[in-house]
Amino acid sequence: EAAAPRRDHRPLRFGPWLLNAINSGSYRGLRWLDSARTIFRVPWKHNARKDITSSDLEVFKAWAKVSGRYEEGSEDPAKWKTNFRCALSSTHLFKLEYDNSKRGDDPHKVFSVVSGEPCPMGRLFQHPQTRGFPAATPQALLPSCSPAPGQNMGWVPWEPQQ
Repeated sequence: EAAAPRRDHRPLRFGPWLLNAINSGSYRGLRWLDSARTIFRVPWKHNARKDITSSDLEVFKAWAKVSGRYEEGSEDPAKWKTNFRCALSSTHLFKLEYDNSKRGDDPHKVFSVVSGEPCPMGRLFQHPQTRGFPAATPQALLPSCSPAPGQNMGWVPWEPQQ
């Protein structure tokens, strides 16, 4: 039995990768919904839809490649989306606000970047400063810790557009 290949580098964490992907504008339908960059949408077409295209799956495929879960020659969009969904929920950096995945004309999910998540030594994660980083490096998007719990982090309430 062969041992699993060792990685010489640390894998990129999902949260910083996703924020960078949103900022890049490289994925159709993946974008910020507010100027403060705290609310974003992810395209979420069901794989069985007749009108699904490769661009609808690009963000899921990209994460599969970055995370090492992409198998060359094996196109498995359901697996890519499952991996993306699991990474999204396991980070606890994002909160599902609206599930519009059943919406026929524009299926998507809306998420917010969560403030006040615990980090080591009882400090709080701050929202990464994403303004001014159209294609920010993942290192620039890593959350920082603040020693001042309850500090105003500049978050504003978001109201969905009707």
